[in-house]
Amino acid sequence: MARPPCGRRALQGPGPLRLRITLYFIAVFLLCIPVSFCSCGKGGGGEEGTSLPEEESSWQVSLGSEAEERGHCVVGTPDGGYAVLGDRSQPGSEKTDFYLLKVDRNGKLEWERTFGGEGWERGYSLALTPDGGFILAGDTDSFGAGSCDAFLVKTNADGNRSWWRTYGGSGYDWAYSVLVTDDGGFLVVGQTESYGSPPGVFLLRTDPSGEVVWQKKVDLGGASLANCLEADPQGGYVLCGWVIQAGRRDMEAFLLRVGENGDLLWSKCFGGEGDDWASCARTAPGGGYLLAGGTTSKGAGKYDAYLVMTDERGEPLWERTFGGEGDDYGHGVCVLKGMGFALAGSVWSAGSGEDAYLAVTDGKGHLSWERSFGGEGKDWAYSVLLAEDGDLVLVGGSNSRAGMGEDVFLVKVSAGDG
Repeated sequence: MARPPCGRRALQGPGPLRLRITLYFIAVFLLCIPVSFCSCGKGGGGEEGTSLPEEESSWQVSLGSEAEERGHCVVGTPDGGYAVLGDRSQPGSEKTDFYLLKVDRNGKLEWERTFGGEGWERGYSLALTPDGGFILAGDTDSFGAGSCDAFLVKTNADGNRSWWRTYGGSGYDWAYSVLVTDDGGFLVVGQTESYGSPPGVFLLRTDPSGEVVWQKKVDLGGASLANCLEADPQGGYVLCGWVIQAGRRDMEAFLLRVGENGDLLWSKCFGGEGDDWASCARTAPGGGYLLAGGTTSKGAGKYDAYLVMTDERGEPLWERTFGGEGDDYGHGVCVLKGMGFALAGSVWSAGSGEDAYLAVTDGKGHLSWERSFGGEGKDWAYSVLLAEDGDLVLVGGSNSRAGMGEDVFLVKVSAGDG
């Protein structure tokens, strides 16, 4: 089976999710093929051929050059601005680098940095570090021991590199999400093909200098990949992604909880007869977990955004789909002040094509309002952040700026719009 190049995963580029590109990868996005969020189907939004209203945002900017740039993750910075991680590639070139940029509170570019070698590097996740800098996670085929390796880059507050490290074995290894642990080290999740078949969830713990403390492959009974992790108030961590169980052809979304040492405590699967995947997991107020992703098993269209709430043991309390008759995707989710949720991704509608999408729901996942953002081309959102001032910040990609290829697309909008 042909494997995609290093850095090309289920979240890759704009456009609809290609779930069966390989056994190992999903298209997007969801949060990475890039899975975009969509509007509502059951519990959610317009129909194919109907354009969602385009809200006047607090601001929206396209950032980049004549090269191709995409944003995958956004965090707030202590000065009220935002840092974005994605990747940059030159037109017609096979070379791609990590792309880190910093904007002020109004979306004005302050600085940008790239990191990489002669091959592919793609950045998926970043976090603030205790010293005011950033930790960046993704993958590389320029360095390391294998065909593709998980890749961490540590920078200072100005985005200048402090160190970088590669992780993995002789095969393919990817890092899709990173967080800072209580001791100042880092926890990373992704996928590995280096430690036996089938490919599985890769879990890595490092010290503050990036040296390995432990690394594990989590066995879920089939080919699997983790897109996201979050610290659990109960202790340990929660992860989400997708798994193809032995003997099956369809993907199931999963949520799992691990202890401080990475030992599996429990895992749960969600979905139906088609393909279902989880791109983002969040702990919910009062206990329980929230999953965002995509589904072909449920909803109004071929692809719909998928939102699931569980109790503290991972048992489902409710599920919602969002989307029309077209291809719609969910990538990121955040918990709002006041018990609601914000879902980001992309939505397709006749007449305007693909647009970045934002839906705000109540605490039961019922739609409160939805908005689309974009221009004449394709626009999509990978991640959504609840800012310190209570506004929402979306990051993704856009090719709507004439003559500029793909750009990082950054939107700030009030959580109360609607």
